[in-house]
Amino acid sequence: MKAPNWLRDIALLLSRLTYLPLPKKWRSDPSRLPRALRFLPLLGAVSGGIVYGCMRLFVVMPRTGAAAVLIGVELLCGGAFLLRDLMRTADGRGGSIGDAAQDMLSDEPILDNDTELTVKQRRFDVGRAGLVWGLVRTLALYLIYLYLLRHPEYGQVAVIAAAVSSRLLMCWTIYHYPAFPPATLHRGLSGRDFGLSCLLALILLCPLFPVSAMSLLVGFLVALMGVYLFASYRIRFHIALDEPCYGAAAAWAELLFLLAWLAVVRWL
Repeated sequence: MKAPNWLRDIALLLSRLTYLPLPKKWRSDPSRLPRALRFLPLLGAVSGGIVYGCMRLFVVMPRTGAAAVLIGVELLCGGAFLLRDLMRTADGRGGSIGDAAQDMLSDEPILDNDTELTVKQRRFDVGRAGLVWGLVRTLALYLIYLYLLRHPEYGQVAVIAAAVSSRLLMCWTIYHYPAFPPATLHRGLSGRDFGLSCLLALILLCPLFPVSAMSLLVGFLVALMGVYLFASYRIRFHIALDEPCYGAAAAWAELLFLLAWLAVVRWL
């Protein structure tokens, strides 16, 4: 008996946009990726929840080492794909979320040497601008994790809220802004799908309101403003967005959310 489409779509996101190990039988048709994007907030909850759980477990470790391990956990849970898109966008390189994910997660061996070299070049080739901005984002996230480990009273659940909010804003960027052809993700994500994404994000974030409603609201608004400015700048000078812009927007949104959360908790 086949699993419902929504379960298969969630499994598709987990298999394509994270390094979490999943059985092959759980993987869905890659052509469903645009529709599966409506579950991006749920993917963020899984990613943020794993990071939060590890953060609570790593209290027995030295904080500097624990923060470094958390960076690795975040990359495994989907951060690697956001970071890759951020670096590609900084370099001005195009590409497809679906194609890149397929390359990095394909289990089929590449027998042709020329094909293997081409795939590896597409995976790892990055310029100076990409390296610099990738390093900036990674270092900033490391310092935020270190700060949360030292001050757990500031709300370590921020990592869950940031992951959910950034994926929702990624979904909004895909749905709202024009995209370069073939615009597979933009055309495949309907208004109804985006509405479901918003509803999922609201359900996932509601339990966090009693913890720190002000931090949650300010963090989301700051992240929204950052994504809006980023997308508007790209539209103004490049007419439309290419697919790496979506992951780049989510990467910056997550960082801005965490910074705003800590600012509110610390100073207000």
